[in-house]
Amino acid sequence: MAPPIHPVYWDGKGPDVGDDAWLLSAGNNGHNPHLKPNLVGLDINTMQYNGMGNRFASQERYKQLIQAHGALAAVAFLFLVPIAVMMGQFRRGRNYGPRGRRQQRARLDLASVIVATATFVLCFEAVGRRRMLTNPHHIIGVALYVMLLVRFVLGACWVRPRTEGGRPSMLGTWIHQWLGRLTTLLGLAQVPLGLCLYGAAQVFFILYAVVAGALVLLYLGLSY
Repeated sequence: MAPPIHPVYWDGKGPDVGDDAWLLSAGNNGHNPHLKPNLVGLDINTMQYNGMGNRFASQERYKQLIQAHGALAAVAFLFLVPIAVMMGQFRRGRNYGPRGRRQQRARLDLASVIVATATFVLCFEAVGRRRMLTNPHHIIGVALYVMLLVRFVLGACWVRPRTEGGRPSMLGTWIHQWLGRLTTLLGLAQVPLGLCLYGAAQVFFILYAVVAGALVLLYLGLSY
């Protein structure tokens, strides 16, 4: 016999507004009609109304910091990191030797780390210590930043033996390559999460879909 099902009502004891919970006036015997079933997404208007951009609409500094954070994150994870990974996997040519490939990838990796560092600092300044790591977007962002740093260090350790005429570590090379691929995939998933969290306009989701689709087509074309 199945146990009885007891309805759960919103009692208003959850996090305050600004801590990733949007408390509306209670209705229907204390039940919050804004809450939705698990795995049921919000429409675009509700997502924007519920977004952090709307919650902190009166704080101009927060808006500026988050917009700069989003722009730099897009540069890092939609351009620099994917291009560096695909260049390392596919770039070939007579006039583009192995040393030239390594140097260009190293520059892209360094640029990715610099841009990601600025992105991380802007997010911390906007969110603050109290609200840091309070939702999956923050946690994934920290994981991405750590992966970028580890990949950069492994890449530097992988290049140096070759410039000195030695052989690179096979394990380090393997980890470096897969960290690049995982960072690319996780970065592609992180960008729309940030757009949803902020409550961005629909045009930014369209632009993201176009860029992500172009990256997928480019990868498929190069691997053909």
